[in-house]
Amino acid sequence: MRGGRPAPILGTMTEAPETNPDNALAPIGAVRRTQVGHEATEPMREDIRLLGAMLGDTVREQNGAEVFNLVERARVESFRVRRSEIDRGELARMFDGTAAATAIPVIRAFSHFALLANVAEDIHRERRRAVHVAAGEPPQDSSLAATYRKLDEAGGLDGAAVADALRGALVSPVITAHPTETRRRTIFDTQNRITELMRLRLHGHSLTRDDRDIETELRRHILTLWQTALI
Repeated sequence: MRGGRPAPILGTMTEAPETNPDNALAPIGAVRRTQVGHEATEPMREDIRLLGAMLGDTVREQNGAEVFNLVERARVESFRVRRSEIDRGELARMFDGTAAATAIPVIRAFSHFALLANVAEDIHRERRRAVHVAAGEPPQDSSLAATYRKLDEAGGLDGAAVADALRGALVSPVITAHPTETRRRTIFDTQNRITELMRLRLHGHSLTRDDRDIETELRRHILTLWQTALI
C-alpha cells in the first residue's frame, strides 16, 4: 500500500476490532462511518483483506499450493522482519535455491497485491471524503476549497489583492510515470473495472447494473489480472 503499513494479504481474514458506539456515526449506505484513528481505517483494511483473499484463491487455483504457500510464508516472515524478530538476510535465505519458475509467480503475487491495495486506498479516500462532507466539516487542508476559505478569513486581504498576487501563477497537473512501470492497456482497464465494482460495493450494492454478482465479478477481473503480464 502506498506509504502505508503492511496489511494482511492473501491469507485468512482477521477479525475486525469491536466498534465503539460512542465513536460511531450514522452509516452512508453500507459504509460504517467512524471518527478517527484505527476505527476510521478499518473499512480500508477490510477491503484489502477481501481483495487479498480473492487474489490468494486465484494464486492457489492457477499455480498450485506450493506457490501459494511460498507467498504466505513470505508474507508472514516479512511481518517478523518488521517486528525485528528476524533480519532481512534470514528472510532472503529462506528462498535460496527457489527455481525461477516458482519465484516469478511469488513476486507477481506481491506486485498484484500492491495494485489491489492501492485500489482499496483510493476507495477509502472517497469513503472518508463522503464522511467529512456528510458531517458538515470544513474542507480538508490542501484542497482548493480550504485554500479559498483561508484566504477569505485572512485579515487585510480582498479579492483584488489576491487576484494581483495570483496573476502570474501557473497551476498545472504533474503526471509522472517511471519507464519500468509501463503497463498493458488490459491491466489499466481491469484495474478501473475493479475500482468501479468496489465503488458499487462501497455504496451497499451486491449486484452490478446488469444484475451480475459483484464479488463474482471481482474474482473474474482478478483472474484476468493474474493471467495478464503487467508490462
